[in-house]
Amino acid sequence: MKREMSLNGNLKILIVGIVLTLIVSALVGLFLFSEKLSTILFLILVSSFSILSLLLFSPSRERIFLSLQIIFLYLAIIAGFLGPAFLSVSVGPFHLFPYRILLIILWLLFIVNFLLKKGSIGVEHLKVKNFLNFLLLWFLYAVLSLVWAVDKSAALREVVFLFVNISMVFFIIFYLSELNLLKKLYFLWLMVFAIFIPIAFFEVFTGQHLSVSKLASTTHPKLAFLPTTFFYNPNDFATYLVLSLPFFLTLIRYKREILTRLIGGLAFFAGVFLLFSTRSRANLFAFLVGLILWYFFLLEKKAKLNIAVISLLIVILFISFAPGKAKYFVEAVRGQYESIIYDLTSKDPSTFSVDIRISLLKNAVIFFKNSYGFGVGAGNSEYYLSHFQTYNTYGVVKLHNWWLEIFTNYGILIFVGYILFYLSLLWALYKSFLSLEREQRIFCEALLIGLVSFFFAAMSSSTILSFKPHWFYFAFALAFLNYWRRNKEVKA
Repeated sequence: MKREMSLNGNLKILIVGIVLTLIVSALVGLFLFSEKLSTILFLILVSSFSILSLLLFSPSRERIFLSLQIIFLYLAIIAGFLGPAFLSVSVGPFHLFPYRILLIILWLLFIVNFLLKKGSIGVEHLKVKNFLNFLLLWFLYAVLSLVWAVDKSAALREVVFLFVNISMVFFIIFYLSELNLLKKLYFLWLMVFAIFIPIAFFEVFTGQHLSVSKLASTTHPKLAFLPTTFFYNPNDFATYLVLSLPFFLTLIRYKREILTRLIGGLAFFAGVFLLFSTRSRANLFAFLVGLILWYFFLLEKKAKLNIAVISLLIVILFISFAPGKAKYFVEAVRGQYESIIYDLTSKDPSTFSVDIRISLLKNAVIFFKNSYGFGVGAGNSEYYLSHFQTYNTYGVVKLHNWWLEIFTNYGILIFVGYILFYLSLLWALYKSFLSLEREQRIFCEALLIGLVSFFFAAMSSSTILSFKPHWFYFAFALAFLNYWRRNKEVKA
C-alpha cells in the first residue's frame, strides 16, 4: 500500500515536472521563433528537462539534483565571464546568451527541487541572511521605482539585470556552502584568468579584438592595442584584473609547491603588465590601494620583511639584466602620472577631465534633490543626464561611478544600505581572517584585497550593474563568510 502511494506521489511529481518543462520550453521557443537558433534551443530545453524529470524516480534523486544544480551553477559562472561572445540571440530589447539560459535552467531546477521537497527548501545553512535581505530590498525598491521612473524601458531593463545578478549571488551562497566547493570556485576563477591572458596579449601585440569589444572596429592607433578580451571595453577588463590579481597573490603566498608558486607568479606579473596596458588609471590606483592594505594590515612582520627584501632584489636584478626594459617601465609609469596631471588640469572635454566628473556629480545631486531623496528610478540616470542636465557634461551621459549611480537611481535608502552592506561585508571578512587557518586564508585574504580595491575601481567603469565578475566576487565573499559562520557554529 505504502509502495503504491509512493509510486503515485512520484508519478504526480513526474507529470508536474514534464508539464512544467513543456510549458517553459514552449514559451522560450515562441519567444525565439523568429531566430534560426530557436529550434535548437527549444530541443535543448525539452530534452534536458525531460531527462531531469525522469531522474525523479531515482532513490537518490536529492543527491543527483544537488549535483546537477552545482554543475549548472559552475557552468553559469563560466558563461558569465565569457559574456555574449558566443550564441547571443536578440529577444526584443534583451539578449539571450548561455549565461542567461543557464540561469533559467538553475531556476527551473530550484523549482523542481522545491516541488520534490513538497514546498520546503532548507535555508538553515544560510548565515548571511541580513546581506541577502538587503539585496531583496534593493530589488523590490527597483521594481517600485517603475512607478516614477520616466524612462520605463531603461528601468525595466535594470530591474531584469538586478534580478539576474542577485539570483546568481543567491545561488552561489545557497549551493557553495562547503570549503571544497569554494575551492572549486577559486580554481575556476584562476582557470578563466588563464584563458583570458593569451587573448589579452594577442590584442596588445596585434591590435585585433573579439567581436564583443567596442574596439573591434577601431582604427585609432592609441586604442587598437588596448586589451579587452571578452569585455566591452578596457576599463571593464582592468576592473576584472583588479579583482582577479589578489587570487594569484595569495596563491604565491600560501601554496608550498614551487611549481605552483612559479606559475602563480608568472600569471600575476602578466596580469600587472596587462593592467598597465589597459591605461585605466582608476583601476591602477585601486590595485595599488589594495596592495598597500595587504602589506600593512594583512601581513605579519616577518612576511613584510621578506616581501620588502624580495621586491628590492627583483628591482635590482631587473635593472641589472634588462636596463632597457626597466627604462621603458619607468617611462610608462611617468607617462601615466603625467596623463593624470593633464586630466586634472585640462579643460579639454575629450579627456574626460575632473571638470566633467564634477559636472556629473553636481547634476546627480540636483536629480537627487528633485526626486526628494527617492532617486530618479532604476536605470534612469542616463536619461536624466541626456535630457535634464544643468551642468554641461560634453556628451557624457553615464555617471562612470557606481556609488554615484546607486545614489542617483535609488536615493538615500538604498545608497546608505549599500554602503552599510559593503562595509559590513569587509568588517565581517576581516574578523574571520584573524581566526582562520592557512588553508582558508588563501580565499579570505584575496577577497579582502579585491573588495578594498573595488571601492576605487567602481569609479571607473561606465556601469558596474551589468559587470558580472563584480557580482561573482561579492557572491564569493558572502559564500565564504557563510561557510566561516557555519563552521564557527559547529565548533561551538
